Amino acid sequence: MQPIPNFEDYKITKTGQVFGKFGKKLQPSLNAKYLHVRLYKNNIQHVKYIHRLVLETFKGPCPPGMEANHKDGNKHNPNINNLEWITCSENHKHAYRIGLKKPAKGEKHPRSKLKENEVWLIRKILKENIITQTYISKIFKISRQTVCDIKKKRKWYIKR
Repeated sequence: MQPIPNFEDYKITKTGQVFGKFGKKLQPSLNAKYLHVRLYKNNIQHVKYIHRLVLETFKGPCPPGMEANHKDGNKHNPNINNLEWITCSENHKHAYRIGLKKPAKGEKHPRSKLKENEVWLIRKILKENIITQTYISKIFKISRQTVCDIKKKRKWYIKR
């Protein structure tokens, strides 16, 4: 158990348990994502994330350009062995790698020009061989290659 930097009346363990001035364990609260506690200094309340308190206490202040990362992806696990300082870019890559974030696909992709029903219609037109891929690309304002990719289901896999 170590004193919390800038909050010497409080102590914290490597597992994220916070204790007040008289040894009383503080109960963490939960906001939208993270566990936090309310610490007081000079009669002013400070809301602090427990994972950051653990990192700052046991690994030092946050280096410039860095942020906290939960290695296992569990935001409710403030154990020092689960925490590290990494860059924002590394944090995003980590989130995708462990499955916390999923790449946007289909019409949810930010560069998508088509809706699911339009892709379904393109496939129907292609199946019936009514018009050419070039003409379809002009109608929907997409490249001919995109039409070809939709036909071969390299893009826009739709369950119907």
